[in-house]
Amino acid sequence: MPTSNEAVKLQHDAGAAPTAAEAVRAIDGIAPTTGTARQVADGVWWIRLPVAAGPGHVNVYALQDRDGIVLVDTGTNAPQTLQALTEALCILEPNHGTIRRVVVTHHHPDHIGLAGWFAERGAEIVATRGTLAVAHRMLHDKTLSRTPEEIDFAVLAGMKDLELAAFIRRPKRRYADGVAMLPNATSVIADGETLQIGKRCWTAIVGNGHAVDHLTLCSNDGLAITGDQILPGMSTNLNVPADQPDLDPISAWRDTCRRIGEHIDERSVCLPGHHTPFTGIAIRSRQMAASQEAVVSRLLEHLQRPRTAIDCLAAIYRRTLSLAERAFLFPEAVGYMNHLANRGEIVGLRRGKTMVWQKQRRPRGDTIRREASPAISRPYNFSSEVDESR
Repeated sequence: MPTSNEAVKLQHDAGAAPTAAEAVRAIDGIAPTTGTARQVADGVWWIRLPVAAGPGHVNVYALQDRDGIVLVDTGTNAPQTLQALTEALCILEPNHGTIRRVVVTHHHPDHIGLAGWFAERGAEIVATRGTLAVAHRMLHDKTLSRTPEEIDFAVLAGMKDLELAAFIRRPKRRYADGVAMLPNATSVIADGETLQIGKRCWTAIVGNGHAVDHLTLCSNDGLAITGDQILPGMSTNLNVPADQPDLDPISAWRDTCRRIGEHIDERSVCLPGHHTPFTGIAIRSRQMAASQEAVVSRLLEHLQRPRTAIDCLAAIYRRTLSLAERAFLFPEAVGYMNHLANRGEIVGLRRGKTMVWQKQRRPRGDTIRREASPAISRPYNFSSEVDESR
C-alpha cells in the first residue's frame, strides 16, 4: 500500500487539469487475440473473451498461484466464450497448472458466467456475499415476463402508454441463459480481507454503484483488478434496481473510488473488465466523475420545469434512443434523480404512481450546498477528456 505522501487520493484537487504525470496511459503493446493470453506483469496474464453485448468483449485475468492458476472473472456461459477461454488456458496450463480458484468481481453474466462450469471441475469459487446472493436468486428466477415490481418501477420513472405496453410485452433475458449454475459451497470474501495468490497479497475493496458488493482487488505491488468499477474509454452503468427505487448509485460508486484510492499510486496499473489495462487510475476516476457532473449540469437546466426520469433521457444521452435502449437505460436516469435529490438540487413530487422532478427553487441569495462527494473535494470544472458515451 502506498504511503500517504505517495498515494494519488481520488479526493485530491478535482478542479485542476491533469498534468502529464497524471495522464491515463494504456499499457504498451496490443490486446491478446481470441484464444491467447498476454502477460502484463510477473505471473499475471490478460485474456480477452468475446461477448454478445456491450463492447463485444470482456477481460479476464489468470494469476499464477503456488499450486496452479487463479482466474479472475470468466466471461459468459456461451460456446464461443468457453472455446476462447479454454484455448487461452491450454497455452498456460502446461507450465503453470490448472484452474484451482475462480474469483468473481460481480454478478453480471460476462463476469460470472462460467464460474459454475469451473466449479464442476473442482475449482473453488470466491466472491462477495452480495454477488453470490444476487446470482443465486437470479439463477432460480425462471420468469420471462415483467414482474409487478418492475412495471411499477417503470411507471414511477414516467413510462406510459405505448412505451409501457412495449416494455411489458418485451420478454426479459433469462439470467441462467448466460450463467452456469453455481454450487452452494462457495467462499465469501469481505471488504478489507486479503487473498494471497503466489507472491502477491491482494486486498479486497467491496463497494456498490455498478453492482451489489462489487469486488476490486488491489495488490501490494501496484496492480488493481477493477472489474467494471473503473473503465477506460467508457462509462460504468450505475442503475437503480426495481426493488430499491430510492438508491443513489452515483454516490456509492464515488465512495468506492475513494476507498480504492487509498490502495493505489500514480504508477499503479489498472486491469479493467473491458478495454485496455492502463496507468492513471485516479485521474481516470476523476474523468468519469467529471462526465457525471457534465450530465448533472444538463439535467439541472432540463429540470427548470417538472419532468420525469424518462423525460430526462435525452438530456443525459444527447441522442435519440430506441424503445429497447430506453427500457435498458431509464434506471440510470432514476439514479441521477435520486443523486440530485440527495444533494438538495431537485425535489420530487408524486403524481399518482409517477414521480415528477424539478430543480429546487431557492430565495435569492440562498445557495444550494453542493455535495462534497466522497470521490472528489470540490465540484468539477476542468475540461479534460470525458467519456465517449456521454
